[in-house]
Amino acid sequence: MICRLAQLLFFALIPLSAAAQINLSVAADPAPVSKTLASAFELAETEPNNIEAARQFLSGELAGFDLARFSKLPKPDQIRMLKDGKAVARLPASSSNPDIYLTLSQGPDARWRITAFRALALPKLMYDLRADLSSSKKLNEEMAAAKRNLDLVFLSDQELSRWFATNRSDLETMRQLAPRFGWHDEMGRFRTDQPSSDAIVDKLALNFAEQQGPIFKASIGGLLDNEVGFLHASDADVPPISDADYIWIEPLGDGWYLFRTT
Repeated sequence: MICRLAQLLFFALIPLSAAAQINLSVAADPAPVSKTLASAFELAETEPNNIEAARQFLSGELAGFDLARFSKLPKPDQIRMLKDGKAVARLPASSSNPDIYLTLSQGPDARWRITAFRALALPKLMYDLRADLSSSKKLNEEMAAAKRNLDLVFLSDQELSRWFATNRSDLETMRQLAPRFGWHDEMGRFRTDQPSSDAIVDKLALNFAEQQGPIFKASIGGLLDNEVGFLHASDADVPPISDADYIWIEPLGDGWYLFRTT
């Protein structure tokens, strides 16, 4: 399905690490986080050079970050309250930016501060490859499959949620087949011990799909540890959101989740 050139760009198969407890959300009031973000964005627009004032909103790796950069970003559309005094806010994709995820932490003074800035990081090479494939008037089967896969990789969270709703039946079928080991053949196609599942992987232009311990994973693609896709797991096995691995996990219903890693 995927040509050798595209396969070199895509990540190696990396197993998931199971989490002991769900870390998607906790019963905490998101209002203080929302207020902090609103104030930070307002300051970025009205006083972008007020470095002293910006310090009250930034800490960790973002200490000293140029708050003016936030003035050009969309406002958050979702906030997830996590464990241990943390939260993550999504800034939805726009014509100039992918989906962006801000990690916030609550300090000893009870104030919330933005501590990390994450997105699905893709190299320019992938953008160039997609542009070349899109502009080509004639694609062979392998290149056409690579283009379909890249088109999925570049979809926003909202677009992928709609794609999931359209293709959920096929994803459920793959999950029921539960392939437990796989490899990429000499043509770059993902093969498993379940040929019926392989056919759906090809049909949907996924990178791979297989059962990894208690988690079923349907990976769209990405590069190295920057990955996007869908997973199915019980509450106890959903990986935790963090700024170092799974930067976003969005419930889609009945144990299905959209995920992004970095």
